[in-house]
Amino acid sequence: MWERRKIIIWILVIAFGLAGVWGYSQYNEKNNYRTFLENQYLNEFYSLLNSVEDIEALLAKSMVTQSGEQQSLLLTETWKNANLAQNNLSRLPISHLALNETSKFLSQLGDFTYAVGKQTINNKDISNKQWEDLERLHNNSSYLVRNLQKLHQDMIQNGGITFGDIKRKGRFALRRVSDNIIEDSFTRVEKEMTTYPKLIYDGPFSSHLSDLAPKGLKGKSITRNEGEKSIIAFLGSDRVGEINQLSRGEGVVNTYGYEVVPYGETGDRRVYIEVSRKGGHVVWMMDSKVVENVALSMPKALERAKDFLKEKGFSNMKASYSEKYNGVAVFNFAYEQEGVLIYPDLIKVQVALDNGEIVGFEAQGYYVAHEKRKIPKAEFSIEEARSMVSNRLKIFKERLAIIPTETKEEVLCYEFKGDFQGDTFIVYINAKTGKEQQILKVIETNTGDLTM
Repeated sequence: MWERRKIIIWILVIAFGLAGVWGYSQYNEKNNYRTFLENQYLNEFYSLLNSVEDIEALLAKSMVTQSGEQQSLLLTETWKNANLAQNNLSRLPISHLALNETSKFLSQLGDFTYAVGKQTINNKDISNKQWEDLERLHNNSSYLVRNLQKLHQDMIQNGGITFGDIKRKGRFALRRVSDNIIEDSFTRVEKEMTTYPKLIYDGPFSSHLSDLAPKGLKGKSITRNEGEKSIIAFLGSDRVGEINQLSRGEGVVNTYGYEVVPYGETGDRRVYIEVSRKGGHVVWMMDSKVVENVALSMPKALERAKDFLKEKGFSNMKASYSEKYNGVAVFNFAYEQEGVLIYPDLIKVQVALDNGEIVGFEAQGYYVAHEKRKIPKAEFSIEEARSMVSNRLKIFKERLAIIPTETKEEVLCYEFKGDFQGDTFIVYINAKTGKEQQILKVIETNTGDLTM
């Protein structure tokens, strides 16, 4: 009997020992992943800071140069850095609402410098009003640099708070965490950005144009409680455990903000949603889920995104762009009408690459621009348009598309995608005038394709 007990004891000791080893390995693996994730966030933050510092320097140079050629180069570089800064900003685990004005400022800055840079290329002088706006943008970017530097010092160097902490406590952490250092750091820039005079110019992100009523929002005004019904319908009643009401969003589309605790969730995972106050449409959704194991291919994730849009009543949406980062696939969809791709009607869908869950959704572009359009007839055939493209470009894809311009007008174009010396370019030929409306270069990265 004693021998039998000894055997049982040894079996239990070995079992507990193996469990301990497994638990320790899991603990180490989780810590390693958190370290990796934190390094990713820090890299995005430092890239954001570098881009804004470059913007400040480039704008300062543009203010003192007399050369039209140099002005074009400097303003074009400013535009590129503004786009990079926006991408970096969007990948930080910070509230979508909290950085709305900062993101809008970068959009305005990028679009304004692009428009003025294009103007100087065409040998048109910069007006006094435009010089005033450029000076204001420079001053604003200087302020943004100083506060990003202070944010880094306060939050990381002095406060011991990491981006991973904020991620684990949710993207609306500044409303949930009592640490004053987080709230002070992340809201300081935002509060000041809202006090700046708004730029008035003919660009797609200009303030006076953003005041236009969204065309795609249908229905009557709703209450906060009615917005909760929209959330349940969007996520599914089996996924919603608890709904907490957050702040109101003001902008092109006015929204109610909510935090959803998934059903059965015992950890820190949360889903954040904005519902339009007109019509009760879900405009934006972000799940704080962390994807640890990638098991789904991009083609499978794309099919999941397509099915999701159909389930939610979005028909005739065509995928136009993809990106992958941190175990999540991001797909851009544009609306198609009568065989014409309409880029202003944009929806973004994010798919978790472990199990295909939808963890992100953004449809503001769609709800602002979408309507039944009277598509003009092209003045010439696609064969004629093809002859207007450089014969050095080896075309492998072509179609009709409606694209937005800097003045927020829409133009019908023939879109030609082709290859030149190993690089991919997209050329847009205006279907009415035959003018080369726009050229984009597709840059392949390890996360997806970018266009410039």
